[in-house]
Formats: sequence, C-alpha cells, structure tokens
Amino acid sequence: MRYPFQCIRHLPTLLILFTAILNFAVEPLHAADLILDGNDVLVIENQTYIHTGNIYLKDNAKLTLRNATLIVNISYHEEFDIYVSDNAILEVDNSTIKTPISDEIQRVILIGSPELYFRNSNLNEGLVYIAAGIEGGLYDESKLFTGSVIISGSTIHNISLNFSPEGGGLVSVKDVRLGTFTLRFNNNYQGQFSHLKPGLFASWSYTENNYNIALINTQIDMLIAACDGPSKIIVRDCEFHQFAPTTPSAAIQMTAIDSKIRQVPLHGLMDIEARLWGLKKGHYDDWLLSDHSTVTRGELPWLRLRNTDVTDWWMVSSFANSDITIEDSTLEFRVYSDNSHTKIKNSRIVYRLMLYCAENSTVEFEKTIVENISVYVPPISATIKGDITFPSSARLVDWYGPSTVTRRYPVACGVPSAALKLYSKDGALVWSGFTNSAGNGEFGIRFNDNNHSDVWSLSVSYGGKIVDTAVHLLTSTPILLTGQFPPPPPAPKVTPTPAVILLLGE
Repeated sequence: MRYPFQCIRHLPTLLILFTAILNFAVEPLHAADLILDGNDVLVIENQTYIHTGNIYLKDNAKLTLRNATLIVNISYHEEFDIYVSDNAILEVDNSTIKTPISDEIQRVILIGSPELYFRNSNLNEGLVYIAAGIEGGLYDESKLFTGSVIISGSTIHNISLNFSPEGGGLVSVKDVRLGTFTLRFNNNYQGQFSHLKPGLFASWSYTENNYNIALINTQIDMLIAACDGPSKIIVRDCEFHQFAPTTPSAAIQMTAIDSKIRQVPLHGLMDIEARLWGLKKGHYDDWLLSDHSTVTRGELPWLRLRNTDVTDWWMVSSFANSDITIEDSTLEFRVYSDNSHTKIKNSRIVYRLMLYCAENSTVEFEKTIVENISVYVPPISATIKGDITFPSSARLVDWYGPSTVTRRYPVACGVPSAALKLYSKDGALVWSGFTNSAGNGEFGIRFNDNNHSDVWSLSVSYGGKIVDTAVHLLTSTPILLTGQFPPPPPAPKVTPTPAVILLLGE
C-alpha cells in the first residue's frame, strides 16, 4: 500500500493496527493516489472515508468496504477513477461509493482478471459506473476484462461490459436495480441481440464467445449499445437509450431493425472532414448514414435503421483535427480535444453544447438555436461565433476551470460609422469601434473562471441617439439594433462635369 511519503506493507500486526485506526477515525481525508499491490489488504469499516486521488488495486491486493462510505473527492467530471486490475479484489458490503458533486459518476474500471463483489449496497446514490474493460476506440488487448463481477441485493448506476473476441468473463447480477446496462463492442466482435428492452429481467443470459452473463430478477432502466472499434452488430426488436458508433471507422457496422432508439450519438469524430445533414428524430423505414453525409477526409461508420424510431435526438462529437459541417439537424453537440472546427447551420442544439477538454477549437453557427451551454472538463480554450439564438430558458449548465471561452458578437445597426463602446460590469470602457459602411460591427469577450457570469454593456451612438444593450455569455447574435437610429444623411448630389474632348492634331 503506497502513499506519497510512506509505504505500509502487509505484515499482520501492521494490518490489524491500521485497520483499527481506520475503524475509529472520523472522516479521514487522504490526498494523492492510493496504490494497493502485491498482497496488500485494506479494510474500511464503519466510517466515512474521503480520498482525493485515484485508487489502484493491483496484483493480488484486496480492498474491502464494510458498512462504510467512500467519497472520491473529485472537483470535476472523471477526475479520479478506481482501477481494479490483475487478480485484485474489490469487495463492497452494505456500503456506498460516491463523489461530493451531485449528478457526477464515479468509475470503477476493471482490467485483467479481477474480482468485484457488491452486496446489499446502494451504489446509485454516488452514480457508480462499472467499466469491465477500458472503453474507447483505441484497442489494447492488455486492457481487456476476463474476470468476474458478482452483484446482489444492490442498486447501481451503470454496468458497462466490453465485448471483444479475446475477452470474456463472468457477470452475475441478481436482485439488483440497475440504472443502465451498456454493451460495448470492439476488435471485430460480431453479435446479434433481440428483445432487449428496459424493465424487469426475470432470467436472461448470454453465453457466447467466452462470456457468461446472467441477469436474474434485475430491473434495468436503460440499455445502451456502442461500437468502440471494428465490429458488426445487429439488434432486432430492442429499445435502446443510445445506439452509438463511437469511432469514425468504416469497419463499424451497426444495424437496428424494428426497434426504438432514444438517441443516436456519432461520437469520436477525429481527423475527419465531413458534412452531415438531416439528423432528426422520427421514424425511419430504411435509413443509411451514407445517404446523409459526405466525407472528404477520414471515414464515417456504417449505420442503418430499418423500421426504427429515433424518439429524442442525435448527437455529434467533434474531436481533434476535425472539420465538420452540420445542416438541418436537431442534435446535442460536443467538442472534445483540440484543433477542431465545426460549422452548424439551420439547426437546433438540444440539451447542450458541451465543451470537454476543447482547446484551440471553434464552433461557428448560422441560423441555429442553442438551448444550453456546458463548459465541462478543463482545460478549455474555445471560440463560439456566428448567428445564434438562445431561448429565454437557456442557461450555463456547468463551468469547470481553468477554462476560457471567447464569444464573437456581430452587431447590426443599419447605419454606418456608428460608435460602439463596450463597458465592463464596473463601468470601465474595455473596447470601442465603429460600424462599417453596411452598418455592421463585431466585438469579442473572453470569458474565464472569474467573469463568465458577468454582464457587460454595449453602448451604440449615432446621430445624437444612444442605445445601451446588456451583453452576457448567452446573448443571442447578431445583436439587432436596426431601426433605432435616425437614417444617415443622403449622399451629396454630384453634378456631372461636361466632358472635354481634345482632338489632337487640330
């Protein structure tokens, strides 16, 4: 067991002493990563234990929570994780794992052949998310799961099980209330699933390709199917919360037949230049993504919907080095990673425009409605510009720093050479300029951790009249002030001068 400045090994006397100390401590607070390896054993019992950092269980180590609460002290989404790898054991009896931030998940990531036991525990309060195998498009055989997960008499937020030809393992879930059951596929896994729908699973099993999965008397609120890499998946008569290709690979083939899907996320669009259109909810008789997209660089997955309903919305996630245009769509939009550019036209961004570690990235809008903005996982340095309408209900859902969001504000006054002045909330002049010959101008505000809730004032003066307008992060653009100023004076008449023709040689 290793902390930054100490090393406590697993001698019996020390273990008994350390366990006794934990039993009588009152909300101990520990910082930096906790590493249990070798044959280390740690028991946290009858207390609340606060830990700031990752937790690693390796080799044959064992961590037991008994009648306890473990608080993983994150300050933003997925800051710290619990990793259980090799042949390590995590045992949770009548206990809770959670974070101090409401509505934030706490991941427990299983790699190799570990054992996980959850008994009679409320793990939904802390939104515990079990990931059996590393998620994402980058396939790594060393990150597979081949161990066992045994959960009984508990509530839990999410179980995410990664399928690949080299993977496998035992998953037994009995007498459980499960928020979400996620099936993820990679490395050319091929499978067909039918009749998977939210509700009570009295007795359901899947015993193919070294997987032994059993759901007994288990209530599942949502199901998700996701392809993280090359795979071929067909679902029939299913109801999924999400049906998600998460990597821009033509080797991903996903088909839904006679099904209902709430959301279709096109995730992980990296190193791609593409145009997408017509992504909307509704009924699809026979729909192909290739009929609603063009690609000039990179690849898109192969997606087909037959006699299938999309009931909520689509989602597009722009990643590094992408250049994407989206038109005539209703979608959630996310920006991840760095150096991406997206232009969204004649669309509606529902739920949120989310920035997630988005650095040096730009989102440009044209005649688009944006319902909410979420500045989620730092660091963020992004630019938002163009023609945006924010409804009155729009709000800034999250802001985690350090983050910087630059907004460009076009202004339409209808008169040339109008004086524009921008004042801070304290009344200090921070910028000035003039409209051009067409009566338009533009200014920018750089929002950061300290000023993202501030309200600025734009003062426009022309012809002896001054109009003041409040400006904040969620101000619709262009800022329209046409018709509020006296018309410009007519241009002076120019009397034509008679032409003088000089005939040379006369």
